[in-house]
Amino acid sequence: MSGLNVLSIDHWERGQVLKLPALFLGIQHAQELDALLNHCTSTQPLTIFNSETSIFTGEKSQLSHWEFTYPLHVYLADPVGESCRQLVDIVAQLRHPQTGCPWDLAQTPTSLTPYIIEEAYEVVHAIGTGQPAAIQEELGDLLLQVVLQSQIAQEMGTFSLAEVAAGISEKLIRRHPHVFGELVAEDVAVVRQNWEAIKQQEQGYSLTEKLHNYMAMFPALIAAGKIYQKIQGQDHQDFAINPQTLNEQFQGFLIQPTHEHLGRLLFMLAAWGTVHHLDPNLALSEMNQSVVKHQELRALPL
Repeated sequence: MSGLNVLSIDHWERGQVLKLPALFLGIQHAQELDALLNHCTSTQPLTIFNSETSIFTGEKSQLSHWEFTYPLHVYLADPVGESCRQLVDIVAQLRHPQTGCPWDLAQTPTSLTPYIIEEAYEVVHAIGTGQPAAIQEELGDLLLQVVLQSQIAQEMGTFSLAEVAAGISEKLIRRHPHVFGELVAEDVAVVRQNWEAIKQQEQGYSLTEKLHNYMAMFPALIAAGKIYQKIQGQDHQDFAINPQTLNEQFQGFLIQPTHEHLGRLLFMLAAWGTVHHLDPNLALSEMNQSVVKHQELRALPL
């Protein structure tokens, strides 16, 4: 079984993080079993067995009234791995050429791109509501898009979900040398500097290429903030942003309300917000919600 940790209960350190799946051998009494299960969530799937047969299979929460004869062994499954494997298998079945779903079989990476954007926005909205059930559901919908894109890519022979996961894992390790290496980073600013330096070394994009990428990939308000972050400190006197220049642009727009003046004002506002670690797109979205809510309250009958 790939990745299985086989441990003797005698050699397991009580404060040690459980790396699942894991097989614990030679549990001699209830105190040892309790100590092990105290490190598990109530929904942890597990199997308890002895040298002859399996005694219990289920979740930890179902164990409250069980009594065992020792010695015994415990297998702790990896719920994340099992759930992800099930999702991968379901998507593969949906894409099966003979027995799959006609809609899923008709999809291409391009036809699915609108759903990626829609699901991402729905995740953000769910997070804004603060409702865990809604967040969980929308994250599942977004995860489906990742798995579906990877399944189609695997069928085309380009890459697999395993390679997607391995790639991001390698990137995270590479870009966090202060966690996985010996580099010291004492605050967020240093972490950001290191991240950008490593990213630049990996990608090798010129400043112009980065700015074009921002325009191509992001909504205009988000792109504006990212573009300004990159050109800060350079000789761009036309885009020096401070309270005075913001006021000048606003007055100019009032006098001559054109697309050019509006665009310049919006760019400077988005950039000013980004400098202060504010998301201009999210800020406008929250304002839209506030206006709609106010309108709804006005429409309520007295």
